[in-house]
Amino acid sequence: MERICAVALAILCGLAISTSAHAVDVKVKGNFLFNWSYIDLGSLGSRDWSDEDHFSAKQRTRLQVDFVASENLKGIVLLEIGDTRWGDAKADGRGAGGALGADGVNLETKRAFIQVTIPDTELLLSMGILGMAGPGPIAGSPLFDDDVAGILAQYTVSDMLTVGAVWARLYDLAKTGDPNPWDEFDMFAFLAPLQGDGWKVHPYVVLAAMGRDFLGSSSAVNTPSMLAPAVYSGLVPFTPAALDQRTLAWWGGGAITLDMFNPFTLMLEGLYGSMDARGSVADRRGYYLAAELDYALECVTIGLLGWYASGEDASWRNGSEQLPMIAADWNPTTFAWDGGSLLTTDDLLANSAGLTHNNPAGKWGVALLLKDISLMEDLTHQLRFLYASGTNSSKSRRMRDVTVWGEVLTPVEGIELTTADQLYEINLDSEYKIYENLACILELGLVHLQYGNTLWAPDNRGTSWKMGWGLNYTF
Repeated sequence: MERICAVALAILCGLAISTSAHAVDVKVKGNFLFNWSYIDLGSLGSRDWSDEDHFSAKQRTRLQVDFVASENLKGIVLLEIGDTRWGDAKADGRGAGGALGADGVNLETKRAFIQVTIPDTELLLSMGILGMAGPGPIAGSPLFDDDVAGILAQYTVSDMLTVGAVWARLYDLAKTGDPNPWDEFDMFAFLAPLQGDGWKVHPYVVLAAMGRDFLGSSSAVNTPSMLAPAVYSGLVPFTPAALDQRTLAWWGGGAITLDMFNPFTLMLEGLYGSMDARGSVADRRGYYLAAELDYALECVTIGLLGWYASGEDASWRNGSEQLPMIAADWNPTTFAWDGGSLLTTDDLLANSAGLTHNNPAGKWGVALLLKDISLMEDLTHQLRFLYASGTNSSKSRRMRDVTVWGEVLTPVEGIELTTADQLYEINLDSEYKIYENLACILELGLVHLQYGNTLWAPDNRGTSWKMGWGLNYTF
């Protein structure tokens, strides 16, 4: 550990010397996040939670360094240590170093990119490992929100209009000395956000191209949101060899925010996506619609949220009717969906393979929101009441245990709720500012999930609850 610290200190000293020599302004920011949580029945999508470990202590550290040469050129590096579970004896990899001795190889690269403005133009280029997110003013993006290697070009047309284009390489599985042009996953996006006095409109189009060998790899199995769920679960006979060399998908959508009618704010979202896998059983196409109306009072903002996303019918022979997604991060709540500030748990509907589902696909719901409740200085609360059900046919969950590429996926991956199921959730999340840079956070959640047909449902069902407490120091 002493050697590692010495090397890190030498690197920082070298950076300080070089930045001084080249007149680069170095800015550092980040945060330390700690939390302790108790959760009962923490995964309703798992087949076996009988040996649940209720209590856990975790921490995460993020450090961002900006190397600013001028207003037209800078480089950004974002590093992360965590999420580290206290007592975890893992020696290397994400979350390592929580056990006795605290030695772990666990430093992650979240982002590493440069931003440059092309001389004498309004064109801004960002390239490297970036954080990219689709528009999602209601609950986050139902399509994409993650770190990815790529290039983002933004051109400011006027004060009202900015146009953007993205190319991102999500996967390239080729090994050194073994090139393969059909094992890649590329994403392209075109955006044109407009804004004026009291309104914002953000239309976008996304295209994706996936190689045949990527769709047949274990990487594709670990992101089961593109092809029909029946393919990943082994319900239908399908082999990647039957695909074209490249498979295409596309999405079109937009988000609208209207706050000109103060104290009312209206937010609308819509998205349609289609994945044509050249085989009816593997195809996937669907849509998502959502709306939220907020009314701001002096001490609280009252909101009403609703969404509807298409779901599966009773047959797997015609592919999937759910919205295809790349890396969604859509969270209307902080327990059934992982929208909390603390490192308490993955979303409650995660399945037995550990795959999370921070998305609206195959579900509909309504929620009453009491946001930014402020009854005393430096203390705020968020209170949410949610009811949700599925838009998937109750027959779409039927299957027996199968093994797919070494992963046991039961029940059908991607069918968290059906038309026969009901989910109720209450969240109370509070934050107290101890100092300007130090916040104390308390998250309480209760979820009751009632399956209409338990024959094909997961073994874990009933009422789940959590209590999480933590500290967040930002600098």
